[in-house]
Amino acid sequence: MSPESGNGSARSNSNSTASSAATLSGTAFDAKQPIPATQLLNTRQSRTTLSEVPWLKVFHTDPVGQTPRIVGHHRDEKERRRVGAPHIGFAARMTHVDEYRTVLAGLDDWIPYLAANSGLPGPRANLSLVAACAEEADLSRALDLVATDDEFIAVCGLVALGRYIHADNGEHLETLHRYAADPRWRSREGVAMALQRAADDDPETAFTVAEAWAGDDDPLVRRAAVAAVCEPRLLKDHAFAGRALQLLDRVTTDFTTMSREKRRTPGMRTLRQALGYGWSVAIAAAPEGGMALFRRWEADDDPDVRWIVKENRKKTRLRPFLDDSR
Repeated sequence: MSPESGNGSARSNSNSTASSAATLSGTAFDAKQPIPATQLLNTRQSRTTLSEVPWLKVFHTDPVGQTPRIVGHHRDEKERRRVGAPHIGFAARMTHVDEYRTVLAGLDDWIPYLAANSGLPGPRANLSLVAACAEEADLSRALDLVATDDEFIAVCGLVALGRYIHADNGEHLETLHRYAADPRWRSREGVAMALQRAADDDPETAFTVAEAWAGDDDPLVRRAAVAAVCEPRLLKDHAFAGRALQLLDRVTTDFTTMSREKRRTPGMRTLRQALGYGWSVAIAAAPEGGMALFRRWEADDDPDVRWIVKENRKKTRLRPFLDDSR
């Protein structure tokens, strides 16, 4: 609100909000005046605890052709500010997930609401709204969202598809595979989040998919595999942490077999960026086995491997396991 608008404008805005909220409760919705979900809830109790959507706690960015940074939880955020990197990607507002789910459950057509509350254009998409869609959308709606031309709405549908890949005939998994190589980085991130969401229900299926993708010809698909399994909450089981380390070792090995020309392509640089943080996540979950593999790569003189090692050594999560002599 500008200084000239005064209290009268504030009262007007308050009345407009109340009126719009009342209209929404009667199923009508004006996408031009989005109402914060917290202002719409006064009778219905939240149905989801934050622990039901833990995959929101950490996320990573990967804009092709740019220098993405890890953003999300508090340690990476401190690092971002220290190096002066732009804050790009999704911004999670965990306290809004329940409210968004409640609003969506009362709407027949989600698309105007999603478009109005996406947070885009801008540096931060509304990840809480993505989470609400992922938990609230049935399969039919998820597919409808993916089919839209709007990237944010498509991401909402992609993440929701993660709840259904364990029960389909491969069709929905093929959709995720296709979007893993999408030219839009948020769509690709949505695929990694979808596999993480799938792992919450069926980790064996999700890791099996990631392991298959780790050998894909497209480096962006391999990047999706790395990003999907390098998530701390999925690696609490030592067996899955070991599988994540083996996947990273395989993808890193394959990376070193590529020619210098291929390594300069945007897709390969994006894959390298994922390897630049993924090792630290997996090692933190399984330090003994992880450091044994990592030390082997520390001794490699390949310039890209040296970069991957250097970037991982910067991560706070890895520091307790490093040899201080280096």
